[in-house]
Amino acid sequence: MILNKTLRYLLLLGIFSITLVPLFVASSMYFPFITGKNFAFRIVVEIMLGLWLILIYRDRRFLPKKSWVVVSLSLYLLMATLATIFGENPARSFWSNFERMEGLLAYIHNYLFFIIAVSVMKSREIWRWLLSSTVFISVIISIYALFQFLGKLDIHQGSTRLDATLGNAAYLANYLLFHIFILVYLFFTTSVKNKMLRWFYVILGIFELAILYFTATRGAILGLIGGVFLLLLLTAWKRTGRSRKISLIILGVLSLGVGVFWLMRATPFVVNSPVLGRFASISLTETTTQSRFLIWNMSLQGFKEHPVLGWGPENYPLIFQKYYVPEMWKQEPWFDRSHNVVFDNLVNFGLLGLLAYLSIFFTAIYYLWKGNRNENDQGWFARLIIICLLSAYFFQNIFVFDNLTSVILFYIILGYVHTVYGKEELTKKEESIAEPKKHSKHTKDSEGAFLPIVVIVAVIISAFSVYYFSWRSINISQTLIQAISSGTTESKLSSFNKIFSYGLATGQVEAREQLISITRSVVANKDVSNEMKEKFAVLTQKEIGKQLIISPDDARMRLFYGSFLSNLGQTESAIRELTIASQLSPKKQMILFELGSLLINNDKKTEALALFKQAFEEDETYTEARKMYALVLLYVGDSKLADEVLGSNFAEYINDDRFLNYYLNSKQYDKVISIWQTRIKNSPKDKQPVISLAGMYYSIGQKNKAIQTIEDFIKLDPTFFVEGQDLIKKIQTGQIK
Repeated sequence: MILNKTLRYLLLLGIFSITLVPLFVASSMYFPFITGKNFAFRIVVEIMLGLWLILIYRDRRFLPKKSWVVVSLSLYLLMATLATIFGENPARSFWSNFERMEGLLAYIHNYLFFIIAVSVMKSREIWRWLLSSTVFISVIISIYALFQFLGKLDIHQGSTRLDATLGNAAYLANYLLFHIFILVYLFFTTSVKNKMLRWFYVILGIFELAILYFTATRGAILGLIGGVFLLLLLTAWKRTGRSRKISLIILGVLSLGVGVFWLMRATPFVVNSPVLGRFASISLTETTTQSRFLIWNMSLQGFKEHPVLGWGPENYPLIFQKYYVPEMWKQEPWFDRSHNVVFDNLVNFGLLGLLAYLSIFFTAIYYLWKGNRNENDQGWFARLIIICLLSAYFFQNIFVFDNLTSVILFYIILGYVHTVYGKEELTKKEESIAEPKKHSKHTKDSEGAFLPIVVIVAVIISAFSVYYFSWRSINISQTLIQAISSGTTESKLSSFNKIFSYGLATGQVEAREQLISITRSVVANKDVSNEMKEKFAVLTQKEIGKQLIISPDDARMRLFYGSFLSNLGQTESAIRELTIASQLSPKKQMILFELGSLLINNDKKTEALALFKQAFEEDETYTEARKMYALVLLYVGDSKLADEVLGSNFAEYINDDRFLNYYLNSKQYDKVISIWQTRIKNSPKDKQPVISLAGMYYSIGQKNKAIQTIEDFIKLDPTFFVEGQDLIKKIQTGQIK
């Protein structure tokens, strides 16, 4: 029937268009590399949902066939839903934020994409076309990365690690990891008679392998190496004769290569390489490795607290703040992931969720391993390639977290396994949408009485989904960019009011955090009217109040809000918010610093000293905590203990003007002079410390030393002669003020 064919072709168009998502970068949106891709994906899925509902009403053949892959994915979505409902913060679990755009909303869209794809695409051939389409897009992205390597295009994150249109080297590496295995699969499943196409796959594979190398992403590259090793081991184990010999030879060569690299890891060639150096630095004592162990331990503590269904997706910040260990000061201040797929599932969905996730891999590998008994060696090897792809993908996710582009590919591979190896593949004849027989139990008459109702319901569902789940958040994202960009104060206020008029949606948390920052600058701006300052302050307090009702246990938001209230002069409210934040994250030095500074500025020195002492004693290797504790000790008059805290390595604090200002204000001029002398020694060609030291000598009546200091620098730097002589003259005549 024409309508059925049209609906199916539209759905196929939507499915194939999903492969374009990695190219999408929305420069007008907040987090453009994340939001643009996710909104494009979601809108396409939301439109496809309406079309699919109409199609399955008319033809039940387009319902998904049963398989254990479908069951495992359904169970995983069920666990995500239950974890969201019964989790710590259902709103955050559902909507997520612009930086990640995950949460239950993402899991629902991923699942719908899979279900629609396996319902419409029921033959090996059409899935191969989809694989070829995503390979074509990967070539475009790899060419983009090549131009970055050649310096023709900017690298978006860092300066050396390629990231193409994905904006993150790890995301690009994960994306290429899939395509390298897909290219190997296509090579071995293409007829040997088609030599040109097979050579094309080889060339593309080598090209993308080179791009993967220059992403310098250790997890993905090690995953690829591990996947190849597994492929060779399985081949050597299950096959005999020539296949086993070739596999063992390649295994030997690869093992030798790894061994040679390990022996050469300390050589200048390896250490100075931007890529090899990252691999050579891998060790149990490396900062990144240590931080992974620390956050994995935090995750384990969080799992023990909610072992069945977890905390709910996107609630890892609550675990991080509660079980924060002081040694994490060396890393970024806030983590929202455990950087390990096992622990992420444990804390998000509990043990039930992790088992559901692992069942996805188990069922897919089961179908691949079982395969068809009558398959030839080439078909058997092709199945092994997909098994090793899934293994490599899982391995690299032990060290990083996933993203939409790789999730799409993961679901495409699962759909392929379901269709081709899950005993659901149809022949071309069965798949064709010929005119159904009259009275067929699988189809309905195109002029059926309920068709208009079904169409209306489907349109409403799609329209509502596009508007409520995507379009509102797109507007928030774009408006937020306008609010934080250059513009009048009035336009910024108008933009924020527009953002918050949309109600609960993705991005509201980030908008409120940005509002705090903007309001601070507005309040500090002397050119802004008091009326406008008041409007910003009122809006900020109103919106943060709403956020704290939704997320009362958010230490990060309370920290930001407490600091903001302190700037407004609302001391008691600021102390209250910061105190709550410190209770939510008792070992977070950043919070202790903020609260301690506020207390000492309000003459509550005893309480402040206790906080700075705590921050220092949590981890005495934290230089900033040591310095701040020593400064507070100085201000409360305990210089002896301050000297003990600073220890013998005072040189590391020489460049900290906070100590210099304290000694100036307390008239400890000998220490001020010592600091300037040390700075001059450390930077002998810098004239500023010389001038400052001369000024210090002059201010305490030692003119001769002031003049001698300047004359010594003139000898070192003759270009300073004119300026130096002028200063000497002013010292001699007493003209310096």
